[in-house]
Amino acid sequence: MIISNPKYSLEIFPPKSMEKTNDLINNLNHMVFPPEFISVTYGAGGSNQHATVDLIKRLHNETNINIAAHLTMVNSSTLDVINLIKLYDKLGIKKIVALRGDPPEGIEKPYKPYINGFQNTAKLIREIKNINTFEVYVAGYPEKHPQSFNQEDDINNLASKVSAGGDFIITQFFFDNQFFYDFLKKVKNKNINISIIPGIVPIVNYSTIEKFANKCEAKIPNKISEKFLKADQNEQKNHSICIDIAVNQIVDLLDNGIKDFHLYSLNNIKLIEKIWIKALKKY
Repeated sequence: MIISNPKYSLEIFPPKSMEKTNDLINNLNHMVFPPEFISVTYGAGGSNQHATVDLIKRLHNETNINIAAHLTMVNSSTLDVINLIKLYDKLGIKKIVALRGDPPEGIEKPYKPYINGFQNTAKLIREIKNINTFEVYVAGYPEKHPQSFNQEDDINNLASKVSAGGDFIITQFFFDNQFFYDFLKKVKNKNINISIIPGIVPIVNYSTIEKFANKCEAKIPNKISEKFLKADQNEQKNHSICIDIAVNQIVDLLDNGIKDFHLYSLNNIKLIEKIWIKALKKY
């Protein structure tokens, strides 16, 4: 199947220094194939929240790329979240990624809604839509959210977010495309008919990604693990294995009719562009 004009978005996080922020914006402005939009991760209830807002302002003013602001309910009152939505509206941000958010103690800890905050993501989405006609992106989990009882329960929760006004679904990253294809069928069976965008993360550092994947219950196939175990130092350093794995995953998805992608950049913009260009050439 030939897909015309495949597109991608990418996720970034606020750098820890002004120098790194400047480098990030510079790299974004020099992309040959810029993304459809950039999503900016959000730190609830802490200094990273301010860093997120500051970065969104700079990206909105200093690039020509659309911005999607992450928004969570963790440790935030309803009023604080509403004020932030109104701030994004005033800035001219048109897209929001609406998320429950992970517990401050870590994803492996039980989640407890903030007593004076939104009690679930569906209510947050309704409030976003009440304030303005934002495009709202919600999260989907091909291998289920680690805190969901089972996948059926997880997809029912997804359906509630879509019913509340979710416009697009961005998935958690996965490494075996079959999980994604199975997820598409199960979601369709629940009469969820909005676009589902697969999330792809490059394995820049295997041990780091492995730890995070374990927390998210995203399985790394043995054939991928073995490639990194057998890799020499040069292959690790120049990211050749990382690039090939991501490219092959994207090309397989393209071959199966997927046309939109969300790439978790880890702020490595040059690497992401290499992956995207190589995938298009191979496709």
